[in-house]
Amino acid sequence: MIDLEVSKRHGLDSISVITEEGRMESNCGVYSGMKRFEVRSKLLEDLHTLKLFRGKRDHSVQVPFCTRSEDVVELLLKPQWFIRCKQMAEEAAAAVQDGQLQLEPAYTEKIWYNWLYNSRDWCVSRQLWWGHRIPMYHCQVEDESTRPHELWVAALSEDHARKKATLQLHLDDNQAHKLTVVQDEDVLDTWFSSALFPFSALGWPDQDQDYRQFYPLSVLETGHDILFFWVARMVMLGTRLTHQIPFQKVLLHGVLCDAHGRKMSKSLGNVISPENVITGISLEELQQQSHMSVEAGLLSQEECDKAVSGQAKLFPKGIPECGTDALRFTLASHNIKHHQISFDVSECHTNRLLCNKLWQATKYTLMCLDKATPEWPTINDKHKMSIEQRWVLSRLGTAVAEVNTALEKADFHSATQAIRNFLHYELCDIYLESTKLAMKDSATAPLTCGTLVHCLETTLLCLSPFMPYITEELYQRLPLRSKTDSITVASYPCTHEWSAWRDEEVESEVQLVLNVVSAIRSLRSKCRTTDTTLTVHVVSKSNNDRQVLTHLLAVMRRLSKCHDIIICTEEPADITLSTLADTVGPSCSVYLTTQVGVLRDDKKWSKKERRLLKELDKLVKRTSSVGYKDKTPSHVQKCQADKMKAIQLELEKMQELHE
Repeated sequence: MIDLEVSKRHGLDSISVITEEGRMESNCGVYSGMKRFEVRSKLLEDLHTLKLFRGKRDHSVQVPFCTRSEDVVELLLKPQWFIRCKQMAEEAAAAVQDGQLQLEPAYTEKIWYNWLYNSRDWCVSRQLWWGHRIPMYHCQVEDESTRPHELWVAALSEDHARKKATLQLHLDDNQAHKLTVVQDEDVLDTWFSSALFPFSALGWPDQDQDYRQFYPLSVLETGHDILFFWVARMVMLGTRLTHQIPFQKVLLHGVLCDAHGRKMSKSLGNVISPENVITGISLEELQQQSHMSVEAGLLSQEECDKAVSGQAKLFPKGIPECGTDALRFTLASHNIKHHQISFDVSECHTNRLLCNKLWQATKYTLMCLDKATPEWPTINDKHKMSIEQRWVLSRLGTAVAEVNTALEKADFHSATQAIRNFLHYELCDIYLESTKLAMKDSATAPLTCGTLVHCLETTLLCLSPFMPYITEELYQRLPLRSKTDSITVASYPCTHEWSAWRDEEVESEVQLVLNVVSAIRSLRSKCRTTDTTLTVHVVSKSNNDRQVLTHLLAVMRRLSKCHDIIICTEEPADITLSTLADTVGPSCSVYLTTQVGVLRDDKKWSKKERRLLKELDKLVKRTSSVGYKDKTPSHVQKCQADKMKAIQLELEKMQELHE
């Protein structure tokens, strides 16, 4: 194309010197009919003979080779069909500019305008054996006395072309019999055929029920690398042929890469087949597939050798069986709007374990249902519920809000993260563990069981778009108040339905307990012990904090795996070298006494101190910035001031414990 542009600028004729058989054209003088590679040698000889040869030197150039014949590909001049795109491109650019069409992520708008405002005429003909044949017919009258005696027409069929040509050439009945009609052998560019898809698939040009109901579409999801090749051309042809934008929003995803951020390539051996991730495969079977690709002509032997070597490095133990749901969830867990998406099989296997956790949680719930008839939680009975039940419903309300917000923005990674956090940590690790105590009491068991079922049902509904198979299976097993035939047609949890369960005060109280549990676990980890009889003192001067900790003491013991936890107002008198300490916020400290002397981990202690100081410094800079008091709402200023005070008190407490 560059050579052609240069020739046009200098007014040079466009000539062809190589035939389709690889021989020189008749306009090549003494070289006519000779094979192309023979001519290159002959040219050198003739230059030497004529004493015109001035020397030679190496020059790097990309030479295209056919993957099947391994022959050098030559670019030949051919008559082609073009579509004038200037007006259509301007209309497509205006659609985004006017807000009729939304591109997501927004940075792709710049690429969109750059392409469309600099578009050229589109070559839509291809010299291939497959594809949609171009509907262009060459019509010629054998009697050349008729002027004009030939033309090209676009038509639906040969008969249609004949009728159009007869009218345009003004032929009478006798002349019409001499009309020869031949369809062009070229086929349409695949992107042209694809550009018609949004409306042709719905029966266009007939505007039947499907077309009227579904066109234009709401969202198109595709790769950013074909934004111009496909998306722009769909918009151009859709606007021109149907007078409507074919879709309202375009969501573009990045290129899928391997765990090291490299684009998947056959020669690197890092291409991962979805089937192999779903069912699992050994290294030997993986390499056998590569050898079979050579036999099928899909890979060269050189590419196969590289692939086999790459597979041995990436998957020394093969690919473990992960299942469809885990694969789907893993892909959705990445920000698809990024330019590249790194896929790691180990991450997929981790999500398979999340499926196992969900299965086990459902199994436990069904066991609870065998022991008690569930009492379904309602907002009017909130006063009867335990703090654990109110907390888990509040956290679920937060998760539902985060999931819905993320889905509206097509931030699937945020939605999956919110679901994972609630399911794995808050539902299974915390609330489910607390129910093991509550289910032993016949008075609390029904509501405990009902709350558990309600939380699990809502989690399955939130998760169903990302894990359709396991959620459908578990949904059918749960005895619910109202159940549809399938989870796919059940109502999706809505933010406004769950907003009434949100309770920041309860969340704050339970978070204190969880922070204490985390501190106890951290201290146990420092002394490397699994002893459950260790004595733990939780010291707090706040009456409210002590009440919360005392109320949830049984849960705290179960989660921390320490049976001897004492809630008190003063630090223990018998602090020795065997005592470890940590702070939990500004008003609470945890002391753990071991049987042997343990050196305090000053490295971890200073790391926590540095984190708090960094956070405090950030808040000080923010609150002392110019215009902070005038521009920042009063409630935000109060919140940040309270946070600074809490950090300062915790740092002071750490200093006391350190001394």
